[in-house]
Amino acid sequence: MILQVCDDFLEELLTHDIATNGMVPCLTGNNGKSLHSTSMLDFMVKDETLCDEDLQTVQKDRVKKDNHNIIERRRRYTINDRITELGTLLPKQNEQYYEIVRDVRQNKGSILKASVDYIRHLRRETEKKASLEEK
Repeated sequence: MILQVCDDFLEELLTHDIATNGMVPCLTGNNGKSLHSTSMLDFMVKDETLCDEDLQTVQKDRVKKDNHNIIERRRRYTINDRITELGTLLPKQNEQYYEIVRDVRQNKGSILKASVDYIRHLRRETEKKASLEEK
C-alpha cells in the first residue's frame, strides 16, 4: 500500500505543477478517490515515537558522527596549516631560486607543486655539488 501511494505521489509529482510551498495540489489514489494535498516530506517522516533503546542508539550515532567531524576538522586544519607553512618557506621575490616558484598563487595546489619543484631543484643541486667534491 505504501509503495503504491509513493508511486502515485511520484507520478503526480512528475505530471503536475507543484506549488511554491512544496505541496502537490491534488493526489488521486489508485482507486480514483481524491487524496488530501501532501507534502513531499510526509512519506519520509515516521509517526511512531522512538523507544528508549532507539533513542540511545540515535544519540550514540550522533556522538560518533560529532566526534568523527571534530577529528576530520582537526586533520584538515593541520594539513592546511602545514601547506601554508610550506608556502612561507618558498623563496621570495628577492631571494635565490625565486624563478622556480615565481608563478605560485596562494592556493594549496600551487603551493604543493612549487614546493615539490623547489625540493627537486635543491636535491639536484646538492647532488651536483657532491659529485664535484668527489672529483
